[in-house]
Amino acid sequence: MSEQGAIAHLAYDGMIVTYFFLGGVSVGAYLFSVAASYWKQEFKPLAKKSAALSFIAIVIGMLILLYDLGQPSRAWRLFLTFNPHSLLSWGVWFVNAFMFFNFIYNALLFTGREANAKTIAYAGLPFALLTATYT
Repeated sequence: MSEQGAIAHLAYDGMIVTYFFLGGVSVGAYLFSVAASYWKQEFKPLAKKSAALSFIAIVIGMLILLYDLGQPSRAWRLFLTFNPHSLLSWGVWFVNAFMFFNFIYNALLFTGREANAKTIAYAGLPFALLTATYT
C-alpha cells in the first residue's frame, strides 16, 4: 500500500481530531484555572481567562461533534440508550457532565462567588480528568 492510499483508510477525519484537540484544550484550561484560582495565587489573574477558554473550547468541540454526527437531531438518543460496554456511551456522559460543571464554575467565577465556585470546581475535577481520558 502506498503512503497516499493510507489516507483513505483513516479511522477519524479532521473534524473528530479537532474535537479531540478541543477537548484536551478545554480540560487543560480548566485544570489551569482551578490551580490558578486556589493553589497558585501568582497565576490568579489568568484564572477567569482560562476558565472562559475551557468552556468555549468544549462548546465548540461539541458543536463540531454534533455537525459530524450527520443528523444532530438524533443526539438526544445518546442520553436514553446507555450501553455500559460502549466507550461512546461513557464518553457522552463524561463530556456532558464536565461541560455542566464547567458552565456552573464559569458562572460563579464571573459573578464573584468564589467560595461556591471552588466547590463546583473541585466537583468538576473528576469529570475533567475523565474527559481528558476519553478524548
